[in-house]
Amino acid sequence: MRKARPIRGRLAVIALALVLCTVWAAAEEPVTITFFFRGGELQSQLVERWISEFERENPDIRVEWHVAQSLSELPVLIAAGVGPDVTEMWGATAKDLADNGFLLDLRPFVERDFTEEDLNDFFPVSWAAGELVYGPRKGMRYGIPSYANLFLMYYNKNYFSEAGIPYLSELDAQGNWTWDTLVDIGKKLTRRDAEGNIVVWGLDDDSFHQPTARGAAWIHAAGGAVFDIPNDPTRFMLDQPESIDALQFLQDLIWKHQITPPMDDRAQAHFHRGLSAMNLWMATGWLNRLEDAVAGSFEWDLAPRPVGPGGTRSHYLASDMFGISANTKHPEEAWRFVKYLTSQAGGLADMQIMGRAPVRRSLFPAYAAMYPDKSMLYFATGMMDSVLSPETFMEKVNEARNLIIPAVRDNIMKNVMPAEQAILEIAGAVRALYE
Repeated sequence: MRKARPIRGRLAVIALALVLCTVWAAAEEPVTITFFFRGGELQSQLVERWISEFERENPDIRVEWHVAQSLSELPVLIAAGVGPDVTEMWGATAKDLADNGFLLDLRPFVERDFTEEDLNDFFPVSWAAGELVYGPRKGMRYGIPSYANLFLMYYNKNYFSEAGIPYLSELDAQGNWTWDTLVDIGKKLTRRDAEGNIVVWGLDDDSFHQPTARGAAWIHAAGGAVFDIPNDPTRFMLDQPESIDALQFLQDLIWKHQITPPMDDRAQAHFHRGLSAMNLWMATGWLNRLEDAVAGSFEWDLAPRPVGPGGTRSHYLASDMFGISANTKHPEEAWRFVKYLTSQAGGLADMQIMGRAPVRRSLFPAYAAMYPDKSMLYFATGMMDSVLSPETFMEKVNEARNLIIPAVRDNIMKNVMPAEQAILEIAGAVRALYE
């Protein structure tokens, strides 16, 4: 005869079953992570696609998009414990977040999940942007590249033909696309009216007064540097001869050769309105907009930057990336989302919707195919000899900027004094920041 199981034992079994059911239900509940990203019509389409594709492959995770108003919000939000799990970021702000402990070190995740093929697929300079090279957190991987914001030369092919000047692609193929050539053809392309007023500028470029950012490409192409990056980002080098020569060259383009407008007159030099023959500008996310703005009024193409005295072109590359908040409660889930965003699938969505260029080399053929009538090969070659903003690595960036930018913007580019004098006047104060 079977003995009856004690009530106490049966209650224990029931209680255990209830606990297991509760745990199982909790395990089935998706984890929600938040994503900080800019707003806009195209951005909305892109984020919707990103989230849809990611959640389809990761049903245990839900992503909430928080529209970013400004990166300046991030430190406050993260410090208050309400920061996003995943965020887009760039430049000095991203480095500052990492330096101050607001971002998660992604190196362990990269070492665990990224293959050698993955790492080699990223353009090298883009990949270098997301790592601290100085300070107590040196070696920290704080960001994964999101897209390639490279600056190339645009040129009006009609103006070149009318002036009898070979296209920049031809000059480049001949090995004759240099700074000297830029001055020569810039003069021929600059047009004046009957009163002598310039109505078409040879070159438009708004980076001259930004030596710690986009203007650094000119300095690097001359063989100079703003700081000794990545070796020692506290070693000031803007007063070295090569750096001085680059700044003087830029001043001369404005005031001596008069092929580039002064900063205050740039509104009269918009490339898409036919007011300049050449324009150094971003070659990502802009191609579609430029095509619409030009509206068939002239033919245009892309070209590389001219080779400088240092023997390089040094295309400027902005450091756009994704990172994870240090206080995230879901680091694994956040990392899975970052992996997707920076994967081929995530990059393809960005290309197709925003028109932004990929940081993965494997996606470049598809990107080039989107613009079959443009010289897209220059994008790939430009990525390989690109330089990042010094601000991505500088120490005490705001203090240094407050000394360097006014000297360049107000004294050199407004022709108040020669480049050497302007830089030597501030060199001691800049170096004192790092003593």
